[in-house]
Amino acid sequence: MVSIGAAVTLIAAGGILRFIVATTATHGMNVHVVGLILILAGLLGLVLSLLIWVLLNHRRNRPNAFGAFR
Repeated sequence: MVSIGAAVTLIAAGGILRFIVATTATHGMNVHVVGLILILAGLLGLVLSLLIWVLLNHRRNRPNAFGAFR
């Protein structure tokens, strides 16, 4: 699982590679494609991290059989 900070870092690094770095001649590697892959990986990690966080907090805040919260 990716932490939220790592996911945001991946998105930022991918955005820099995709939109800011100007490519003149790269042999065998397209920097813009690598940036797009990092953005997508960061977004996927962010969505999964938030989804797991919400599910764990929902489970923790359910009342027990006596009406008290855990």
